[in-house]
Amino acid sequence: MNDSDTINRAKKGNRFALEEIFKNNHQKIFSVAFKYLHNTEDASDIVQETFLNAFKFLYKFNGKSEFSTWLIRICLNLCWHRKKREVGSGKWEVPLDKEIETEENEVKIQIADDKPQPPEEIEKKQEAEKIRAAVDSLKKKYREIIVLRELEGCSYEEIQKILNISQGTVMSRLHRARKILLKKLTVKQSF
Repeated sequence: MNDSDTINRAKKGNRFALEEIFKNNHQKIFSVAFKYLHNTEDASDIVQETFLNAFKFLYKFNGKSEFSTWLIRICLNLCWHRKKREVGSGKWEVPLDKEIETEENEVKIQIADDKPQPPEEIEKKQEAEKIRAAVDSLKKKYREIIVLRELEGCSYEEIQKILNISQGTVMSRLHRARKILLKKLTVKQSF
């Protein structure tokens, strides 16, 4: 059975088809949300919101794009709105001591321990913090492109479909985003 059959059954209210859609896509959506928000709890919330919205508006999915790109677009919009809302309320923080690893249906979190760390490890963490903060400070269109290309490893074609923009726009935004990041990181390091 292919995706279009599953989606058609889901549009007709078939509960098993909805479960199959969730099972086949939830890890990818979690990964995108976590890389955007840096928080497992918020990413889990976004996964739920993404699928609730997708199932509510499934009738609007016309099949012109891949279903997964449609889901990622919903996820990115929800992430952006969550971040925007939290920045306005002063709640937005970037947890810097967590790493996530997914295997099958399992999520593991490693929290930094209190043991003294070698200077190289401290430098790596500080550099990662600077990069994360710089990415978090980007405008929506640049942050999305960095998350999709650099963190998720999406191809230009996948990004084009997800963001519904031309491949030339993908390349120019990515170039611009990298340039902005380089400038932000260079300025921060020159102090």
